[in-house]
Amino acid sequence: MLLIGLASANVTTVCPGGVTQSTAPGSGTYCDLNISGCDHGTHVAGIAAGANGSFSGVAKDSNVIAIQVFSRKATNCGPNPAPCTTAYFSDLIHGLESVVTMCFSINFAAGRFEFRGGTIRHQVQAFLETGNNLSHRYCIST
Repeated sequence: MLLIGLASANVTTVCPGGVTQSTAPGSGTYCDLNISGCDHGTHVAGIAAGANGSFSGVAKDSNVIAIQVFSRKATNCGPNPAPCTTAYFSDLIHGLESVVTMCFSINFAAGRFEFRGGTIRHQVQAFLETGNNLSHRYCIST
């Protein structure tokens, strides 16, 4: 698991133990439910791969590799209550690069990279499309 976080005056890491980066098993799965938006990835992963006996996701026998690229933002969260999640473009790129690196040793069937909107979504779209020579929208060719 890869968990990335950067610290600034208004933004702090969500990594376990306050470290700025971790690849320890399980480090990408931590989510403080007091941070607005932090539960979104867990919710989506449950829909995809959940399996606890009382319900199952659409791919209950699959495995999830969590790559957490968000940080905790103390103020200026727009319509969401503070604190909230935020992501730096550099962290997003680092997370995507980690996926590409893992593709050579892990057999991936699918990937999910989602943003609710805003400028960052368009920057990521441009990055992904550039990575595959614009041959497939939102895809990374390997």
